[in-house]
Amino acid sequence: MARSQLGKLGTYLKPHWNKALTGVVALFIVNVLGVWIPLLIRNGIDELQVTFSFNRVLYYVLMVLLLASVMWVIRMASRILLFGVGRQVEFDLKQRIFQHLLRMEPAYFSRNTAGEPES
Repeated sequence: MARSQLGKLGTYLKPHWNKALTGVVALFIVNVLGVWIPLLIRNGIDELQVTFSFNRVLYYVLMVLLLASVMWVIRMASRILLFGVGRQVEFDLKQRIFQHLLRMEPAYFSRNTAGEPES
């Protein structure tokens, strides 16, 4: 049963696979950058313990700021892509339900009014 429901979801995601894949790749890049920043800080501390200079401190500060800014941009892009796919799938599902309701006979709506449980 779960497999068939996942298959149904796959049919709705299929038209948007390129955006979903781009969003997942963007999240992977964000995670790589998230690991890279602490490693950069570690290397900077190790280097500055041996030879301290203001230029090297400035270099590491700017690199961390640059990487954090790139992470922010890529994370926002991934969220826009993935949430956009979710909204589009939701819209497609609502459209399918609406189209189904339009094809139903008027007698169904007279027997089943809104807000009343089916008998």
